[in-house]
Amino acid sequence: MVVVIPMTFRTRKGAAELVGNVLMILIGISLIAEAFLIFIPISQKKMDQASTSYLEETLSSLADAIEVTALNGGETMVNIETKSRFTNPPIMKLEQDSNGEYRLVLKGQSKAIHYAATGVPLNDFLGPYNITGLTIQSSAVAKATGTLGVNKGVVVTGSSNKVSGGIRLNMEVTPRPIKDPSSSTGKITKIVFVPIPGKSTSSTLPTRISIKQTGESSELVNEGTADNPLMVSYRTLTVGVGFE
Repeated sequence: MVVVIPMTFRTRKGAAELVGNVLMILIGISLIAEAFLIFIPISQKKMDQASTSYLEETLSSLADAIEVTALNGGETMVNIETKSRFTNPPIMKLEQDSNGEYRLVLKGQSKAIHYAATGVPLNDFLGPYNITGLTIQSSAVAKATGTLGVNKGVVVTGSSNKVSGGIRLNMEVTPRPIKDPSSSTGKITKIVFVPIPGKSTSSTLPTRISIKQTGESSELVNEGTADNPLMVSYRTLTVGVGFE
């Protein structure tokens, strides 16, 4: 019995140590797995935010390129990448708003809310419409007229809304009238988008956008009355937009 007791004690102690080691390993694996599951969504959100920041900068550059091309003529090509961080590659297309006027719309799916539910101007403090953002409208919404040297002639806006599986990201590039306050006739220049014949009106990113000035016209409009006329000079620059 003197011999058996120590052997039995050691065996139980060894088994207890083995069980303890296994439990420690399982706890460690569990903690690592939990940390990994927490880290992935945070990492994805950060990557989505980086991708959205890239799109903000790129669309702002696109808006500037459109304005320069409209004013100076010629043709400009703009490349837009995806950065490959969105759940699905964003889709960009030329579509009409409630006024029947064309704008460029980009839609993608993200993991993080970046903007409000209505269109927030990203490259200007004044939005393109006379409302706080433009959603689905049953009637036309007037464009907000900017001031030359103060506001952009082409505005980039962003909005977000929850959908199944994540967040829907909506970004738009919209032209709007710009008034020259130094003109005696209240000269207003406006850019109008039209589809380029033979080119696609939609594309999945990455894509290449063709911008081309296709026409220019001037018109003097009496926006007052016959007794009290208010003559306004309108210059319309037509810009063709298409995807390669």
